[in-house]
Amino acid sequence: MFNFVFYRTFNKSEEANKIWREVLKLKIKDDYDLFFVLEIYKAQKNYKKIIETCKENTHHENLEFHIQYTMAFAYADDKKYVESNKTIQQIFQESQKAQNPPDPELLELLAKNFEKLGDTKMTLGALETSVKLHDSTDSLRKIIKKMRKPGNSDKTLPYLKKLYKLEPNNFTIVIEYISGLIATKSYESALDLIVKTETEQELSKDDSSVLLLKKATCLFHLGDTIAA
Repeated sequence: MFNFVFYRTFNKSEEANKIWREVLKLKIKDDYDLFFVLEIYKAQKNYKKIIETCKENTHHENLEFHIQYTMAFAYADDKKYVESNKTIQQIFQESQKAQNPPDPELLELLAKNFEKLGDTKMTLGALETSVKLHDSTDSLRKIIKKMRKPGNSDKTLPYLKKLYKLEPNNFTIVIEYISGLIATKSYESALDLIVKTETEQELSKDDSSVLLLKKATCLFHLGDTIAA
């Protein structure tokens, strides 16, 4: 195992391949062997062998979640999105029995699979579940990106607000939230956030200029044309 990690770390692919070939000749006897073999197939991006090995070793109860998890990603990598989603649903059913929330990475994989299958409604549903259960900022960003279009500001704003609450010091998110408030004509709320940002954050010259422009827009719409 040490040699395998060493050669992979230092890109000694020929030496690594020799070790792989020898290891793959051995019969899987325990959980450690199975884990090691799956890691080799992952490194080789041999998704069909990953799936085959997982199916052949479902009796390894201690690695049940790892086996299903690995198989779900292997199916997706092999562009078998329906099979990947079926595996994910099986994992979620087991999680529900144990009263555990769905794994956040699997929820995002589920969303990605639905996107590949062209199902926008189910994609958003999976992402929204990830946000609800795990406060996933990655999922929030994906929802906002998918919903961002002219005339859709009212629907996007709640997600921008939640993202801002999770990352209040991220200036890019602050500006996007301010822009959303302005787009929905919430000028007072936008102005309050601008003042708060000016007071609490150290801004670069460029950031200050962007914020000043947003401030002028709010003041103009609020009727304070002199200050604007």
